[in-house]
Amino acid sequence: MKFTAMEVLQQKFKTAFKGYKIDEVRAFLELVAKDMEEIITENNFLKDELSRKEVGLNEFKEREENLKQTLLMAQKVTEDIKNNALKEAQMIIFQAELQSEKLSKETKQKIENFYREIEEIKRQKILFTASFKALLDAHSKMLQISEYEQNKDKKKQLDDESKPLI
Repeated sequence: MKFTAMEVLQQKFKTAFKGYKIDEVRAFLELVAKDMEEIITENNFLKDELSRKEVGLNEFKEREENLKQTLLMAQKVTEDIKNNALKEAQMIIFQAELQSEKLSKETKQKIENFYREIEEIKRQKILFTASFKALLDAHSKMLQISEYEQNKDKKKQLDDESKPLI
């Protein structure tokens, strides 16, 4: 059973023969009531303080939970960004390899074309050289024939000049 300080002060006792001195009992009850009042006041203050602390603790727990959620979300976003960057890097490497392969094929094709052109130019040089030699030989023979005919004409002319006229 709970008593208030006021109930302790207002408590009445029956008087009996050879009982306690009423003034001493009253003085003691007043001291007890005063102590009880202080204890009740302190208790109420501590309850209020506890209530405020619990509210603050709940706020901190809520903040902690929010921070945990934010941290988990940040980790997930970071992981997603990392995975996306890795995929993008792999795609860039794949495209670079394809481009490199394409350029390599094109370069090989150009080199093959250059070798074919060089072979064609060599073949044309051989044909040109052979044609030019044949032309030179033909002109040389024509010159020889022309010289022979000139020499023949000169000889005939000399022979005609050296022949007496009869």
